[in-house]
Amino acid sequence: MTFFNLFIALLALFIVVLSADPPLVSWDAQNIVVYSAPDALHQAYLAIGTSTLCAMRSLDRGAGIQQGDNRNPPSAGSLWATSAVAPNRRNLYRAWKWDKVDPAPQATDFAYQGWAQAMAYLASNSPGPSTAWTFLRFKHWIANGPTRYQDQTYRIGTSGGPQFHCTGAIYQFAINVGAGTVFFQPAIAPKVATRVNWDHEATDGELPEFRARSDIAFMEWWSILRRQGTPKNALYNCAISEINDLATHRLIARYILARGMYDMQSWPASNSVFNTNTPEGLALLGSPAAQACVALLVQHKSEFGVKHIVSVTVFRGPAVRSPQKPNRWNVFPNMLFKIEDVPQQQLLPDPGPGFVPPPQVVVPDPRAGLPPRPNPAVAQPAAPQPVIPGPSTPGPNARSADRMAARDDPAPAIAYHFKQEEVDKNFVRTHTFYAVNR
Repeated sequence: MTFFNLFIALLALFIVVLSADPPLVSWDAQNIVVYSAPDALHQAYLAIGTSTLCAMRSLDRGAGIQQGDNRNPPSAGSLWATSAVAPNRRNLYRAWKWDKVDPAPQATDFAYQGWAQAMAYLASNSPGPSTAWTFLRFKHWIANGPTRYQDQTYRIGTSGGPQFHCTGAIYQFAINVGAGTVFFQPAIAPKVATRVNWDHEATDGELPEFRARSDIAFMEWWSILRRQGTPKNALYNCAISEINDLATHRLIARYILARGMYDMQSWPASNSVFNTNTPEGLALLGSPAAQACVALLVQHKSEFGVKHIVSVTVFRGPAVRSPQKPNRWNVFPNMLFKIEDVPQQQLLPDPGPGFVPPPQVVVPDPRAGLPPRPNPAVAQPAAPQPVIPGPSTPGPNARSADRMAARDDPAPAIAYHFKQEEVDKNFVRTHTFYAVNR
């Protein structure tokens, strides 16, 4: 199976998993053994992760051959997001009905998201100087349009071209080019959004071709990078917040259990760092949660260079009150991927003319072997959003009542001041982190 087909299969599985109702794994000693990934699930994602690492360690042409790309010469590069397109990215957004809007308040609050300690570490340990964070949010409809987003349509190309409907998808992420970090936050993919917003689930032909959040993140990264004059290959970290797919949860449960733990660790999670030269690290590299970071590297080699993910740190996020069941608190894993240049001796040669891709990996249903879920409760109103201090009231962001600190917290408590501004129509915050007494 080519890496491209593996990637598409993973995305399809990820979309299926995202439709499940959280919580997916109960992170306690009574349940973690039950939820631990069986051998078949581990082996499937190990095979995907192995192919993924091969694509990362290959030059663009070699990775393109692995993907079965039919361009001449073959390429793994994105069809949409390139450094040549980035300066005119707004035209591409407009054509495909992606509307850049202000970020949600909680998306700009690292303390609320459980990332303050990790971001303070990155700010002080990245090779480059940490600069301001740019927070971005995209909706697949025109937010201030005169009609409901389900009724908003667009055409690509000539006026006689096919008509598409907006999906209601939402992407949000944050970028710090100085610290070399892209931070992917919770999102609703276009296909998942149509399950709720349309009267049917969209087929691939009904979805926008320009829909990968890694493509949008790359073009925003590139535009900020050009404005700040940062070296183009200065990408050191990729982060994923609030992972909510069952397959990745079950893999994590298996691997932390194997290390003698019955719950996730809080940052710095020193016993939950999985190098990608191990089976556990490879499987996490192949997991659905990793795919945005994987695509960012594999599909943009001409801009970033040949880079690979060398380790995955898994740590516990804060407990989040369930919007559907206010008496339930969900806990989601976070992941931090460490990125490095591929050493010359690890670069893989391009596959020869007789290259035969490995057989297709059959990914088991991640729900296999789990006890039946209880009947769902009646949906409850969503909890109110937290209030975030504005620039006129600088100070550390308070934790919301809808979030609870992790039960163990060995790292120093971190708070921050911020300076907020708008740069090139982007929402930008410069954070000053500092330790506080508990």
